[in-house]
Amino acid sequence: MISRLRYWSAFTFFRWQFMLLILGCLVVYRYLVTIFKDAGVAEWPRVEVWMKILVWAVVYLCSLSIVSLLISYIFFRIRESQGRIKVVLNMPEGKTPQAGKVKIEIMISRVLRPFLGFIEVRLLFPEWNLTDNILLSENRDGFFKPVNTVAGSGWIDLHHRGRHQAEEVQILFTDMLRLMTLPVTLHSANKLLTLPRELKEEDFSIFPSATEEEDVRIPVPKRIQGELLNYKDFESGDDIRRIVWKIYARSGELVVRVAETRDPYASHVYIAAGFYNNLIDEFDRDAGNELLNFYKDYLRQVYAAVSSNNPKVKFVYDQDFNKDEADSQLSVNLLYIATAKWQKDLKPYEALVQPKTAVVCLSSATDAEDLKVLLEHLPIHVPVIVFALSTCIEAKALPQIRKIFFKDEADPLSELKSGWWASPLRRKLKLNEQKIQGILRSRGNSWLMQMQTNEKKQ
Repeated sequence: MISRLRYWSAFTFFRWQFMLLILGCLVVYRYLVTIFKDAGVAEWPRVEVWMKILVWAVVYLCSLSIVSLLISYIFFRIRESQGRIKVVLNMPEGKTPQAGKVKIEIMISRVLRPFLGFIEVRLLFPEWNLTDNILLSENRDGFFKPVNTVAGSGWIDLHHRGRHQAEEVQILFTDMLRLMTLPVTLHSANKLLTLPRELKEEDFSIFPSATEEEDVRIPVPKRIQGELLNYKDFESGDDIRRIVWKIYARSGELVVRVAETRDPYASHVYIAAGFYNNLIDEFDRDAGNELLNFYKDYLRQVYAAVSSNNPKVKFVYDQDFNKDEADSQLSVNLLYIATAKWQKDLKPYEALVQPKTAVVCLSSATDAEDLKVLLEHLPIHVPVIVFALSTCIEAKALPQIRKIFFKDEADPLSELKSGWWASPLRRKLKLNEQKIQGILRSRGNSWLMQMQTNEKKQ
């Protein structure tokens, strides 16, 4: 509700400063009339003259400022109707930032800046998420040119990891005294991308289980042929101890087992990252988005750790995603982690059981029974990591006394933390994690990893 009021407040034209100025002038005038004119003081005519001078000076200054504002506004509208207005949003130095407070640069080409005024911009994101005003104070084409390319930068809060679609760009023409605002709303196709946060480095020793090219030597050779799965006809010189007598008894043919071979070369490590979610419903959408943010941070940690030991890493996807031209400089693996969503279409054993998989990462939003089926289809040598989502948000059973006297820094998780201890979603995740822990005990190279808040992990 407050966000909507902030959005529509720009269309009132007169700002609260104007109302405050009028009210203040009336109060001062009544005060002076009371202490001078009504009291019969001889200085009243002189005071009245100075008041008239002051009032007319303010009126002339405001009029000049508003006329300057109207000229700039009309000029902008004319160029907009001609399709000659271009608004550009980008990140400083072209870098893709981590989620959180992000610095953004905005540029509008060839506009007439108000001689006595300002041009400000604010962005509207989905669900009435409106940014603070960003002042365009820089003239890119030179200080003395009236028609100029104006630019400015400011900080906006892009908390969630992934793409952020700016639905509208609201351009505000404001006079010098900030008494009047003339807004222009433009639809926007700009998308901003934020990455998962970098956590402290961990050491993972994961080696390829398959290869595309043999150009990297690995310390643990991968198995090429299984000893119990491959046979060939007996030939002179073969070891008779490798004859499979059971096959000879059934068919009368002499066959021998093919000796297992191992290749010390590989090229890629495949990480299967699952975003299947069977526990977080639409009712828990806000909490689910925050848990997804934490899960992406940990997947980036795994990706960074594996990449430090292996030159080439690829992901096994469980959903489709688009790679925009603007993201051409970004790793496709990192882009997948950042833009992936919770999905309920493909279960883990349907999407992640691939011959090349070297490690499987899942969240505890995966139902324990689906995990059990996945382990039945997965080779025993492939490690599985399940991240416990119930532990990534700090659960507080009682309010902290210090908050009565001290106000904490703004935290998008504050409301979620206050009710997380008694949240039905947390209890549901805890029960599922207990089942998962019991299933993973029977598998030596699988773990349920306890997650920590980003503040403690970094």
